[in-house]
Amino acid sequence: MTFYGVVFGVLFLAAVQGVLLSLGSPRLLPSATLVAIVFNDVIFATHVLEQGRRYSIPLKLLDLVAFILAVYALLVLNPAENPFQVDVSLSLPGVDRPPVFWGLLTAYWIVALIWNCCARQGRESHWSEEARVLMFMIVFALAVSAFIDRGKESFADMNGWTSFAPLVIVIGYMVLKACPSRHQKT
Repeated sequence: MTFYGVVFGVLFLAAVQGVLLSLGSPRLLPSATLVAIVFNDVIFATHVLEQGRRYSIPLKLLDLVAFILAVYALLVLNPAENPFQVDVSLSLPGVDRPPVFWGLLTAYWIVALIWNCCARQGRESHWSEEARVLMFMIVFALAVSAFIDRGKESFADMNGWTSFAPLVIVIGYMVLKACPSRHQKT
């Protein structure tokens, strides 16, 4: 199993467990957004690597940075009850703060975009123009959510749509990216 498979296998399972821990709470939509982003990253990066692209040291380092950002975001969401079974509520800066969570996801997505550039993935002809636009709209949606929730001290205080919009855009991006471009012959 590759470094990528181990790191993101652990991360995906932890993110799904984070959603389960968030059921019935205001953390549910942010948790679902994290899962959707990680799922997107796992599916499409694995596809690139399985096509024989070289998994270079810079790509591995970017994956490590992305992993750290996603784990931090997961711990911000669930500082006391989390998949790692460690209470960081008194020791980790930014816990239970929506703008910190959205900022970490913004940074994660930017790292994923850099990974795509390093892997020369972004110029694939099967990506629709809409998917390329949504790729950057995700950064915008996450950053806007961080800005709007900037004064919120906990997830219970945040605006519901700031969680809903990024989740819808990420899911739309995955669907558009998975569908072949209308200009491509099938």
